[in-house]
Amino acid sequence: AGPDARRRDAGNAEPLSRSGNAADGSAPPSDGRADFRHGLLSQDPVLARAIRLRNPYVDPMSALQVDLLRRWRAGGRQDDRLLDALLATVNGIARGLQNTG
Repeated sequence: AGPDARRRDAGNAEPLSRSGNAADGSAPPSDGRADFRHGLLSQDPVLARAIRLRNPYVDPMSALQVDLLRRWRAGGRQDDRLLDALLATVNGIARGLQNTG
């Protein structure tokens, strides 16, 4: 896909609300981290450990992605260098999460 298709697709993502709630209305834990002792992750200690180990690496990329997306949108979605950097964060986060979604 060319730059125009990438620009159109990247601009259609639904952002979280200001409160940080997802589209389904669910809220993250109060401290922003998953609770590994209770809830869903308590039944899967391997997954809980994997998430705990990857978060220090994925979280900064997520923060960078938010900043890049804000700057790209503020610039009228015209800066291909910002778009390339934004897409690189998408790929980096997907690799850090060990999936493509």
